[in-house]
Amino acid sequence: NHIMIDEFQDTSIIQWSNFKVLLNETMSRATVSEPLLAKTMGENGNSLVNNMLVGDVKQSIYRWRSGDWRLLNGIEQQFSPKAETLDIRTLTTNYRSERHIIEFNNVFFRVAAQIEYEQQKLTFPQEAEQLKQAYLDVEQAVPQSRPIAGAVEITLLPSIDYQEHMLQCTYESIAQLKAQGVPEDKIAILVRKNTTIQNIADYFMTNHPAIHLVSDEAFRLDFSVAVNMLIAAIRVILQPSDELSKAFLVRTYQQMVLQNQLPISELLLRGIALDELLPHTFVHEISRLQSMSLFELVDELYSIFQLKVLQGQSAYICAFYDQLAQYAQEQIPDAATFLEEWDNNIHSKAIQGGGVSGIRLITIHKSKGL
Repeated sequence: NHIMIDEFQDTSIIQWSNFKVLLNETMSRATVSEPLLAKTMGENGNSLVNNMLVGDVKQSIYRWRSGDWRLLNGIEQQFSPKAETLDIRTLTTNYRSERHIIEFNNVFFRVAAQIEYEQQKLTFPQEAEQLKQAYLDVEQAVPQSRPIAGAVEITLLPSIDYQEHMLQCTYESIAQLKAQGVPEDKIAILVRKNTTIQNIADYFMTNHPAIHLVSDEAFRLDFSVAVNMLIAAIRVILQPSDELSKAFLVRTYQQMVLQNQLPISELLLRGIALDELLPHTFVHEISRLQSMSLFELVDELYSIFQLKVLQGQSAYICAFYDQLAQYAQEQIPDAATFLEEWDNNIHSKAIQGGGVSGIRLITIHKSKGL
């Protein structure tokens, strides 16, 4: 008898062809005097037909799965000749945002929509009118009790070396907020793509490890320095001639653990072999390590390479052990088959950010509705 559809702007044509049949069915039971959205009770105590569609065409983000915001943009046309049964209401007051945020949005989007309309109306007049209609309600009222607060800052960065400028500006903004006493868990970084999340997380872990970031998308196990060292060490144990894994192990061990900043190329030019740059207990006890069980081997490697000195790696190590334990329940836990499973599946597992305090790093898409 009652249908409610939320986020209606993301409804596709195919979905609507089904929903509309149901809505028309319920509406056919109502008299003309009963508004589609009216919240009233009949004389007999039963609620009247009461359907509700909620949405905002400006928030349409599901076009990739055929969501069509134009359905909501022209909702009156969808119910003709029953338009008199529609009660369309716009929620004009913003109770979520600070005063300066609302005021900025009102100015920015009103002007931006008008500029876009003027640019499109000569070439695409029908689409331009649809856009104009979509942004008629873009301005929101501010609650009278809302204090003067909130800030917006826009920085346009050069296209040359954009990534470097963006990362530096992001760090400077966070450093400024922290200097003002803002806790990390009250800060969020919103980006468009998951690849940007990876880049930001990599930058902060390498250059500013004291700043804690939280992201379900970013912190995959193969993003961890400590876990990658364990995997590389296992590869070398299984195949001592694997010079690529050995070089990674040497570089990471020298730079991250021993704080030796000389590049491998410089060390090799001095006539120092890779094996000489690795712990003695690793290089000269390969046979003993090869005979260990997988769990014993990981424990021994964690100790040999002093991985406990690496900052911010404990959560990765714990998650890695969890994956190791899960694998052991399902498979014979030998090193070779584990590496195969790592390459195929485990490497992409991510640490969940829930319960961990830090700056939230998230895509605009995933943040929608939070």
